[in-house]
Amino acid sequence: MPLPVLNIQPTMDFSQVVQDTTANTAVTIFRPNTPDGWFFFGDYCQPGTQAPLSSGFVVQVVTDVPTSPALAAPTGWNFVTGGFTSLFPISQIGMYACWAPVAPQGYVGCGHVWTSVPLSEAEREMFARSETDGGPPKIPDRMALDSFPPPNIPNFRCLNANVAKSYPLTSLIWDDHGSGCNLDTSCWSIAPLATFFVWPQNGVTPTVSSYIPSQPIPESPF
Repeated sequence: MPLPVLNIQPTMDFSQVVQDTTANTAVTIFRPNTPDGWFFFGDYCQPGTQAPLSSGFVVQVVTDVPTSPALAAPTGWNFVTGGFTSLFPISQIGMYACWAPVAPQGYVGCGHVWTSVPLSEAEREMFARSETDGGPPKIPDRMALDSFPPPNIPNFRCLNANVAKSYPLTSLIWDDHGSGCNLDTSCWSIAPLATFFVWPQNGVTPTVSSYIPSQPIPESPF
């Protein structure tokens, strides 16, 4: 049976999704912008607040198999963890949520995404009161309940398992140590695709693997 063929290309065309400065090390999440007919496998994660220092990747299908397409949209999203994008000033406070795609049967995810969630006025006032009282910032109820709106990302794709291979998660990009948030977050590199995997712990290597395409992935020229 023939297998699908992908065109995987590096890109430096990004949009910033989230920037978190509350932990000991800041982090910025970028999303590759995709031309018509192109897709992406996951966001790009970088410590600090600089513009992207390396490329992401976009993908299109060159040769497909109608009975077993190369790419498929996720059927949903699983909330992994979340945190605060800043603590002060109060007007700047927001939240982020980290998500894993729910791959259709026969497909796998090759990266995760973040989304930003603005605080309501009532939640901002709650933070302001906790600061005035001298206590730690109070966690908004919807963070404690993991009740974030799921992503809507039409150009995100999962990969057919027949053209995928596992990739070990051993290289830490960033974690939220020092943020004070009670939902731990760490991001682990899926280096060949410049995507990442979110793990809801700090200081603990993920006990699972991710996936990358089994066909050769070009090296980034950037």
